[in-house]
Amino acid sequence: MRRWLLHFAFALLFVGSLAAKGRAPGVLVGNRPLEPAVMRVARAHDLIFRAYATVPHTDLRDLVFAAPGCARSVFVVVLSATFDAEAVVRAARARDYLLRYVYIDRVWDKPRPLAVAVDHAKYAALEMLGLTRYAPSPDLLAIEVPSQCRRAEAIDWRAVWNRNTLEAIESRQ
Repeated sequence: MRRWLLHFAFALLFVGSLAAKGRAPGVLVGNRPLEPAVMRVARAHDLIFRAYATVPHTDLRDLVFAAPGCARSVFVVVLSATFDAEAVVRAARARDYLLRYVYIDRVWDKPRPLAVAVDHAKYAALEMLGLTRYAPSPDLLAIEVPSQCRRAEAIDWRAVWNRNTLEAIESRQ
């Protein structure tokens, strides 16, 4: 390998690491609470907040919403990406409800801890390089939607992790 090419590669690596280091503090503060962002996204999709409820046998809060055209409520829980309380959330699910796990742009019908960890790492790296509008979080959403409620099923929850949404909420507090 030519010596100048090797020097160029190391210089590029050095400049990239300095740029990443300069952006890293914003990434490491990724413990922003997601509930206000969930409320904002739900409101933007015409869901009406009804109440907080506690998931049985946990200290987790359910956000309870009414969806226009749906006879039953929509439940949203901010859940740790470690899925430590997932079994309780799943057991508390009502019949005829669809349970979905949402993390930024991915939706699963079953818990996928490895997939969430990979997506978290991907978005953390992209954020350090300034290549994404999403802020990675140690949390995901568990969303329970009545099976006949198509309107609530179609909600795009990505804005919950959108940096602009999170910054707008922080600036109001």
